[in-house]
Amino acid sequence: MSDAMVEQSLFWTKFGSNVCTLLWKASNNDESVKAMLNGDSGLKFLEVASYAYESYFTALRLHKFAKAKELSAEHDFIFMLTGFLTNMTASSFGREFLMKATDKDSLLDTASQLLVDLSLKDLEWAKLRNLLLKIFYNLSLNERGLLFVSEQQNLLKALSQSLSDDQCMENKLQSIRILHSILLEPGMTNAIQQVLHLIPREKLSSHLQYSSGEVKEALQELEMEYRVHGRES
Repeated sequence: MSDAMVEQSLFWTKFGSNVCTLLWKASNNDESVKAMLNGDSGLKFLEVASYAYESYFTALRLHKFAKAKELSAEHDFIFMLTGFLTNMTASSFGREFLMKATDKDSLLDTASQLLVDLSLKDLEWAKLRNLLLKIFYNLSLNERGLLFVSEQQNLLKALSQSLSDDQCMENKLQSIRILHSILLEPGMTNAIQQVLHLIPREKLSSHLQYSSGEVKEALQELEMEYRVHGRES
């Protein structure tokens, strides 16, 4: 790639990052999200977002998941885009819009794969992981979204990994909240069984033993759900 093309690519990446920063700041309520997504522009935006995630994931693999600073322009763009998607899914309109969109599968599949592959021990990735986890938690507040979340094998794997190895307590707490949403829904039989298989009761008890504060309280609530499902099985 020529220097001119590299410079042009960097310009558009930075431009996209600035646009997504503005979107993130402006999308702090349901009405603004609705105004942004109404019409064809919302669907086209999701199409671009899906492509951006796939492109970033490919770049990370080529760089063998280099640290965020080594892909700083791309990382900033994806981080700001993810921030907007977090606000979007915090809105009831945004959640429903995403669940009806044809590009959601590609977008969320890549997001869940990122959660699996990004290092839990490298705190440079912690903020991006936090936003990705918030997207999935927000979706779990929607009936259709919860069904979709419960069927994401990569996500369930990532949540299990987070409980065991995440160095960021906020991310660990967010993972527990998503698991709690799944276990609270009686119709999610298959997903519940997968959660119980991935994180056996003995493993959960071990996490509880070495936890404190909000994480311990959340794990105690999760353990209560385990007891309920243990009686039902």
